[in-house]
Amino acid sequence: MMKRNAVVILWSITMLLLGCASDRQPVTQADKAGGGGGGFREASWGMDMEEVKAVEKKGTLIPGSPADELIYKDTLLGKIPVRITYHFKDGQLRRGTYRLTDPRSIMEYTIFRIILSRKYGRHYQDAWTPNMAETIWLTPETEIDLLVEGAELKRYSLEDPESSRSISLSALKINYYDRVWFGHSIEQTAEEEAEDHETQTFYQKLIGDWVQ
Repeated sequence: MMKRNAVVILWSITMLLLGCASDRQPVTQADKAGGGGGGFREASWGMDMEEVKAVEKKGTLIPGSPADELIYKDTLLGKIPVRITYHFKDGQLRRGTYRLTDPRSIMEYTIFRIILSRKYGRHYQDAWTPNMAETIWLTPETEIDLLVEGAELKRYSLEDPESSRSISLSALKINYYDRVWFGHSIEQTAEEEAEDHETQTFYQKLIGDWVQ
């Protein structure tokens, strides 16, 4: 009974913390004036590999990383094992990823939604398919994507925690993107292909390719 009550309480807190989804928004002057996080962990966007190594104090570097990545292992919340990846483009940090090494219950996804909502406020996009879900937050300089994969995600319901908590996960990761760099790159490509009016399609493909 105590465990059941704890689940219900957690779902109630989630309902209070999570807002309604909204459309994807570009970086605006108001965003830039508002300040915000500009990096991943202790690293700042645009750092090179040596600079990232110098500020990454907690994780253990995994040998044999690809040429454009630095991969570490560490834990989140003191006990959840994760693989931490710093992704570089043209030698500069542009994305960071937490990937749970052994994702288990949908409750882990719910907990991270609560934590990220408390840290970054109301999310602006929330998308679901039967086997994947994505929730996205924005700061002026960073886009944060929480992604989860698993069977029967369509059963996930904040109103029905007893049924939802049995959903098992196959993947759970949190991506942090250099929002300003991505926006600049997308804008340039849109100008080159303006006659096709495919800016939004290209944007979604670009983000999707990086998430893989």
